[in-house]
Amino acid sequence: SSQIVHIDFVAASASLIWCLVALDGIVRDDPRRRAPWTLVLAAATGCMGLSGSPDIVIDALVAIVVYLGHLLIAEHGRRLACLGWAVAGGVAGLLVSAIQWLPTAVFLTVSERAHAGYAFASSGSLSPAELLVSLVPHLLGGGPIGLETYAGPYNLAELDAYCGILSLVAIVALLPRWRSEHANRWRVWYLVGAIGLLLALGANTPLEHLLVHLPIVGEQRLPSRALILFSIASSMLLGHWIEDQLATQPGDVSPATV
Repeated sequence: SSQIVHIDFVAASASLIWCLVALDGIVRDDPRRRAPWTLVLAAATGCMGLSGSPDIVIDALVAIVVYLGHLLIAEHGRRLACLGWAVAGGVAGLLVSAIQWLPTAVFLTVSERAHAGYAFASSGSLSPAELLVSLVPHLLGGGPIGLETYAGPYNLAELDAYCGILSLVAIVALLPRWRSEHANRWRVWYLVGAIGLLLALGANTPLEHLLVHLPIVGEQRLPSRALILFSIASSMLLGHWIEDQLATQPGDVSPATV
């Protein structure tokens, strides 16, 4: 909601959710339904490409690749087929969105990104202190009526990945169940969230010196937008935690703790 002023960011983020849903369907649903799920993946990937936000698309691809890898590792016997359907859907979506990214690629050759260096790619990197806003919203002001005016050194919308107090509770509450039988369903989201925080730190980590040399990735800016990965990870962990709580009857032992 903080990024609502950037409609391309919001549109790409919404499409990312459907990409993950489609991947889940391709791998976990009835094999006879892979074709419809592949069409969903193609449509979602196409919409994400049409959003016109290269920064968030790159971050979204990180979540897609990590989650697909998680699904394939957990799958037995049909990995190659599932991977083929997933790749087909992704490529189809890429072709659909070519009407957006091909002209954009040509424009980039005459824009400031044509000769982007480390300073450009790392602009918008967050400091560890600024990440606190994702844990304590409005720590620096800028909230509802009655709070002080925002006084931070960076655009507030680019700092905020807060998904609510319950999502933070879920992150902490699930950790003791790391080795439980059902933990393989949600452990991947800790990885996605950690990657998002690491990428958002940008120039404050050695990783940015490596990323700047990668094609396309090194020509982007605003590492802070990788916080979308932390947002989706915390939201997914909240969902799994709530599911676990609802499945536990009063006096019963939670299935995730067995």
